Amino acid sequence: MPCRQRKKKAYFPSFDPMERRDLPTASPLTAMSSRGLHAIGSEIVGDHHGQSSGHPSIAHPGSLHGIAGARARGPASPAGAGTLQEQADVATSFLRLADSILENLSKFQPGSEADASQARQLIAQLTSISQTQPSAVVSAPQSDPLESLLSTFGPGDPFASLGVISPSALKPGDIIARCTPGLVSQTIELAGWSRYSHVALYIGHGMVIDAVGAGVHTRSLTELLSESNRASVLRVPGLTAAQAQAVIHAAEAHEGAAYNFTGLAALEAQKLAAVISHANEGLGGIIGVLSRAERLPSRLIDNGTFACSQLVRLAYMKAGITLSHANGLAPGDVIRLGMVGVLDEVGRLAVPSQATSSTTGAWLP
Repeated sequence: MPCRQRKKKAYFPSFDPMERRDLPTASPLTAMSSRGLHAIGSEIVGDHHGQSSGHPSIAHPGSLHGIAGARARGPASPAGAGTLQEQADVATSFLRLADSILENLSKFQPGSEADASQARQLIAQLTSISQTQPSAVVSAPQSDPLESLLSTFGPGDPFASLGVISPSALKPGDIIARCTPGLVSQTIELAGWSRYSHVALYIGHGMVIDAVGAGVHTRSLTELLSESNRASVLRVPGLTAAQAQAVIHAAEAHEGAAYNFTGLAALEAQKLAAVISHANEGLGGIIGVLSRAERLPSRLIDNGTFACSQLVRLAYMKAGITLSHANGLAPGDVIRLGMVGVLDEVGRLAVPSQATSSTTGAWLP
């Protein structure tokens, strides 16, 4: 089945006056904004143009633990995986952000109160034990009330109407987006206003390279899909075989690098502070915050460690292709590049009917 191609637009993912936020979605929440996401997005871009690289919202007290913990420990060794506690700290920062979003959801969206309350109770329980039982936080299974909220009020899946493609239809350089049946994956979906929580780079011969808790590593597509309960494919239009190989070589050059826990914790702290500051605008303002790519201080990004979207963005940049001018790119931002036509939406990949959660950081974005 041919991939979905749209007329290309002048689109720069963040901090550019040409940015557009009026993205297609089936979400009732998006429709609630009387001003529309385009207006809200323009205001957000203006706000960020006036900020220094040391974003003040990073110091929000509700999110300091994950950042301070990562800084105190220092970068993980490139030869080893991030610790379970590091993963739990980052998971907790997502839980705190999700809690703030759910609080506002129940306030502004009739019919969401009961499910939001149940999800928030679970989040509170896990947050309280994050230091004593980190494995329980990292491996928490999917929350049915939260899934109900995401399905009913949350972001739509732009791949839902596309057919399932065979893995043999994949091309080197394709970007595979997926989510897992775990609570943290759900909170990442909510925090990034997207039904996907992770991206990987297809390198050919049934293999992918991605950044997870164990760091940057190459593994089989089968393994990636075995952890997933949803997976879809994006493609850079017009990518030549030579360009694809350059992208792959750039990603493989970082094999074994550690995961960027510090940068991810800072990203979530920044999002949390922005959600709180835009809450008075209603859900439209909050969704505008969640669906924007961010800019972080370079010291948090150019430090030899990688989050999944960061690895994909850098690999393409090294090959001379700029996917985004925002260095705080998240999986949802990659999905939106397909929604506005910067990337082509190729189709969905079949996943096992019963995917299993992982305690190895497989959910990390």
